[in-house]
Amino acid sequence: MAEENKTRQFKIPKDFIGNFFGALNDTDLAYELVEVNEDDELVVEVEYDSSERDDVMNLIELLDEYYEEVEDKE
Repeated sequence: MAEENKTRQFKIPKDFIGNFFGALNDTDLAYELVEVNEDDELVVEVEYDSSERDDVMNLIELLDEYYEEVEDKE
């Protein structure tokens, strides 16, 4: 049985778009821009399989670190 791909949505603040897409570009992950939401965040859906899970986890950590830095500045 073939393994089904999973998807993960990311909400990327506009001042973090360059960093996020820089990291995303270093992977072979397929992604799609879903929308720009009311908070001016890009909503991006990333598709991945089990072999690409680490790449997705790295993106999650990158975004978490960004939010931690923003909180620290406030």
